[in-house]
Amino acid sequence: MKLFMWGVPGLFLAFLGMITGCGDGVAAKDQLPVVPAKGKLLVRGQPMSGVNLLLVPVKADQKIRPQANTGADGSFEITTYKTGDGGPEGEYKVVLSMMVDPNLSDSKKEEMAGKLAAEARKIPASAQQPSSTPLTVKIEKGKPDLGVLEIK
Repeated sequence: MKLFMWGVPGLFLAFLGMITGCGDGVAAKDQLPVVPAKGKLLVRGQPMSGVNLLLVPVKADQKIRPQANTGADGSFEITTYKTGDGGPEGEYKVVLSMMVDPNLSDSKKEEMAGKLAAEARKIPASAQQPSSTPLTVKIEKGKPDLGVLEIK
């Protein structure tokens, strides 16, 4: 009898999951259209890996904040809903921070904390705040290359 009691609610929840979808909690009908966008980040003339770029919309009514992470050569692809899918068209302020791989163990994260702090000091404080960042990008349909963003 227990199997039947848990079986029906379990089937209902599975069915509910199928019809509502899965993911980050944003329903497809509520998603803004995105266009591909990529670029490269240089800090004092050098590529810097492990930097998170948060795109803060200039228009206050847009709540979506695309982001990207730099690779070893400083390259990045903008992500909004799925990795590398791009961002909604518009103008954005670019805020920089160092990222920690969420898949690392706690001991590895602690080990990297000092290294990350040293790397973070390479990023000027002004580039770490939306109100003072000198970096801006404009995501436009048909123009996927955002070019080189450089902090001196």
